[in-house]
Amino acid sequence: MRTMRGDPKHTAATSGQPEEALEPLRAAVTANEREMDPPPASFAQLQAVIAHDDARVLSGVRAQPTVVRRLTLLAELAALAGFELWLGGHDALHAAPLRVGVSLVVLAVVVVLAALYSTRPLRARLLSRGGEVALLLAPLAITLVLSLWPAGHVSGSLRASLEGALPCFIYGSVVALVVFLVARALDRGAWLSSVSAALSAGLFANFALTTHCPLAGVDHMLLGHFGVLFAALATCMLWLRARSDQ
Repeated sequence: MRTMRGDPKHTAATSGQPEEALEPLRAAVTANEREMDPPPASFAQLQAVIAHDDARVLSGVRAQPTVVRRLTLLAELAALAGFELWLGGHDALHAAPLRVGVSLVVLAVVVVLAALYSTRPLRARLLSRGGEVALLLAPLAITLVLSLWPAGHVSGSLRASLEGALPCFIYGSVVALVVFLVARALDRGAWLSSVSAALSAGLFANFALTTHCPLAGVDHMLLGHFGVLFAALATCMLWLRARSDQ
């Protein structure tokens, strides 16, 4: 019978090597295949593998000392704040110096406090139930008071208010998302740390919008500025609730 060209026996014979000489190589290949991790059998298992790899990366970031994590987050906030002030801070301060100045200072202080709390060490003492409520309500109340500062024209209809607030809401949401992702990567997974990361993101979005938004009507401030903070906090709470139910 004619021997096929791709037959291993034919290859070994023509190369001058006996068949037994290929056995160690085959055994080594088989051993390597057994040591390799089996591929995921389903899309859910693939997602679990990816999540595990991501968790290993984040664990390395979160394992950094508290001082390093805090300085990293504050450096990001300072860089973004400097960019926003350069983008339009002078015009905003010139148009309404008292309102804009007070708003920027108050928001900057609250942003820093929320950022520091989001990166606190796990060994830190837990807050009481009243402290947790105060942590949630105080930033909301402060931003709400600033939004209710009457300093501009109020739109005559809800549709006009929504149309005017939508660009600020979208821009603020993008800024908040960037801050939240960095803050979330640096916190160590505690419930209040994640909430504080969302608060710092929403508060900084209000800071950014205050630097260059020329509109100051109460309706615009509530929908386009304060709405970003409320949406960031609500989204974070729903996300944490969904994770706890899994």
